[in-house]
Amino acid sequence: MAIMNQVVKTVPELIELAQKIKAAVQPIAVDTETNGLFPVEDKVVGWSLAFSEDEGYYIPRNHRHSTNVPDEQHKQLFELLCSKQLIWHNAKFDIEFIKTNFGIEMPVFADTMAMAYLACFPRLALKEIMSSMFHYETKEFNVLLSEKYGSKWKSLGYTAADLDDTDISDYAVHDVLYTYKLFNLLKDDMNNYKSIFKLEMNLIPIVAQMNLSGITIDTVKMNKLCAQAKRELQERFDKMQGMFERRLRLFVIRRLPVKRVLLSLFTVRSSSLVR
Repeated sequence: MAIMNQVVKTVPELIELAQKIKAAVQPIAVDTETNGLFPVEDKVVGWSLAFSEDEGYYIPRNHRHSTNVPDEQHKQLFELLCSKQLIWHNAKFDIEFIKTNFGIEMPVFADTMAMAYLACFPRLALKEIMSSMFHYETKEFNVLLSEKYGSKWKSLGYTAADLDDTDISDYAVHDVLYTYKLFNLLKDDMNNYKSIFKLEMNLIPIVAQMNLSGITIDTVKMNKLCAQAKRELQERFDKMQGMFERRLRLFVIRRLPVKRVLLSLFTVRSSSLVR
């Protein structure tokens, strides 16, 4: 099967891609490539999208040694995508980066990592799934960087931004194609988990926003709740201890010879139970 893999960066190419997004009625897979793992301080180097299992595009944004598409065009494409059914793998990571880099909140139609979890896959990393199931292999970032800058690329400070768009496009586009294929593989299975799947998808944007903005906590109320919980736990412990003592005494009465019953009632104490 021939795979369409195109780097999009000229105005005519961007216009054509925008028209394809507008016309799309099927889900679209999206994935970002970044120069780090922290959305507040790191940058989106580029991103890719796929309209099927064999048609993908890469849009460069922050490559140091090749032409990039201006942020305004990226924002316009993301705004068009907001009205579509979007598929991600580990959606929380991508939508956090898009929010911090472009100020746009992206929807989540399906997250194939969550789908793989619900389907009880032993591994959830996209490339591990595709390698084990379909024997698909692509070069990882560390291999690409090592080939270009040597084995010490990390200590020298090189990141994905130091790769040309042509270096990274094959890796990036295959990620969204794999995501699309995994979605097609698992979508029917999700009928067995309808309520859980819907809940999971609705929670992803909420958790992403919580990660970025934090959670406000009323410390006074929290301390009161902790003290109340501590009291309730102690009360339950005391109640359970009393029930255990009564049952143990009843057991002793039933099992011991008559001459030892009276003695047993006075020798079973809470200190003995604790020991």
